[in-house]
Amino acid sequence: MDNPATMDSVSMARSRGGLLGFGLGCGFGLFLLVLTVSHGLNWVLYVFVALSAAMVFPRVAQLFGGLDRVALSLLVLGLILEVDWWVSYQPFAYGGGVNGLGLNMIALAAAFWVAVWYPARRARIAPAWELDPQLRRAALAFLLISAASRLDAVSGKQWLFGMFLNAAGVFVALVTCQIVSTGKPDDLRAIWRVLLLALLIEAVLVLIQNALGFSFSLKGEVFNRFGAEGRYSGTYSTPSATGTFLAAGLFFAIMELLLREAALPPWLTGSAFGTGLLALLLTKTRSAWIGFLAGSTALGLWALRSGMVRRRTLVVLVAVGVLVIGVAWPTLASRLATDHESDFDVRWNLALLGLQMIKSHPLFGLGINCAGLVIKDYVPAGWPGHWVFVPHNQFLLMGSEAGLPGMLALIWLFVVGLRAAREAAASADPFIRHNGLLLRIVLWSLVWALNLDFVQGAQTYYLVFFMIGMAVGLRRLAARNAEEVTAG
Repeated sequence: MDNPATMDSVSMARSRGGLLGFGLGCGFGLFLLVLTVSHGLNWVLYVFVALSAAMVFPRVAQLFGGLDRVALSLLVLGLILEVDWWVSYQPFAYGGGVNGLGLNMIALAAAFWVAVWYPARRARIAPAWELDPQLRRAALAFLLISAASRLDAVSGKQWLFGMFLNAAGVFVALVTCQIVSTGKPDDLRAIWRVLLLALLIEAVLVLIQNALGFSFSLKGEVFNRFGAEGRYSGTYSTPSATGTFLAAGLFFAIMELLLREAALPPWLTGSAFGTGLLALLLTKTRSAWIGFLAGSTALGLWALRSGMVRRRTLVVLVAVGVLVIGVAWPTLASRLATDHESDFDVRWNLALLGLQMIKSHPLFGLGINCAGLVIKDYVPAGWPGHWVFVPHNQFLLMGSEAGLPGMLALIWLFVVGLRAAREAAASADPFIRHNGLLLRIVLWSLVWALNLDFVQGAQTYYLVFFMIGMAVGLRRLAARNAEEVTAG
C-alpha cells in the first residue's frame, strides 16, 4: 500500500515543477513579445533557431563524431555562407570593401573550433598550437603593413573595418593550418567530404535560381539584374565569387574521380561534379571558366603521366563535360556573344586608375579599405572609361590601399602557400601527396581569379586564406609523417 505522505510529496513536487514551467513559459513569451516590439520579428526567428539548434546539437555532435568534427565541418561549410554579424556598421553604399566590423560565419566557425580545442589542450589530449614560421612571418608582415596604411588613410573608420577583415582572414588561415597540421588522414577526408557537400549545395542553389529566374543571397538581397542576364550567384552576392568557389570545389571532385581508390562516397563525388560543372557554366563567369579549364587540364595530364587513372576514366569525364556544355549551350552562347573587347577595355582602364593611386602613394597607400572613397579623384581629363570603380585586381587594389609593400605582402602569402603545397606534393604518403598537388592547382586558380577581380569584403577573400592555411598545414603534416616513419 502506497504511503500517503510519499504520494503528497510527489504531488507537491509535480505542482511546483508545473508552476515553475508555467512561469518560465510566461517569462519566455513576454521576452519574445518585448523582442518583437523593440527589434522586430527577425530576432524572434533567431531566438527560435538558436533554441532548436541547442536542442538537436548533442545528437548532431554524436553523429559527426565529436565537437571537434562539428567545428571542422562548420569551418568548411562557412566557405559558402556569405553572412556577417555586424558588431559595428556604417550605413552607406561603399563599393570595393566593407562597411563595418563584420563577424563572418567562417571566422565564427574558426573561433568555435578554437573554443573546442582549448579545453582539450588544457587536459593535454590535443596537440599544442605551433605556428608555422613561414606563415607567421608572412601573416605578420601582411597585418603590419595593413596597419601602417593608417598613416595616409583617407578614412580612419574605413581603415579600421579593413584591418578587422584582414585580421579575420589571417585568423582563419592560422586555424586551418593548425587543424590540418595536427590532424589525421580522417580529418583531411572530412574536409574533402564537407567541401564536396558545400559544392553540391551551392550548385543546386544556382540551378534553382536558374529555374526561378533571379538570384538571392544569404544576406536577404535579391538580384533581378543577374537573373535577367542569366547570371546566378547561389549563396554569394556576385556570380564571380560563386564561379571561383565552384571552380575550386570542382578540382576536389575531379581528383577524387581520378583516383583509383575512392576515399568518399561515389554518389557525393559524382553528383557534386555534374551539378557543380553545370552551375559553373550558368554563372557565366569567364575568368572562372578559364581557370577551371586550365586546372582540370593540368590534373588530367598529371593523372595520365603518373599512371594513377585509366584512360577510360578521363574519356568518361570529358564526355560528361561535353554533355553538360550541350545542356548549358544556350546560356553559354549568349555569354560568348558579348563584347569581350569592351569588357577588357573597362577592366584595363580601372587597372590604370589603380596604377595612378599606387604612383601617388607608393609607400603606405591610401589606407586599407579606402580606395573606393577617392577613386573618382584619380580620373584624368578625357578619360575614355564609362564606369568608375576600384581596380578589378586584388593585387592592384592592395597596392593602392597599402602601397607596394602591401601588394608584396599579399604575394608573399601566396608564395608561402604555393611552396608548402609543392613540398606536400612530394610526400611519400599518397593521400598527402594528392592533396598537395590539388592545393597547388587551387592556389594558382585563385591567383588567376584575384588578377581579374577584387575580392576584398567577399567570401572569396576567406577562401584564399583558408586554402593557404590548408597548404601550409599539409606541409607540416607531411613532415610529421616523415619523422614518424623514420623513427619507426
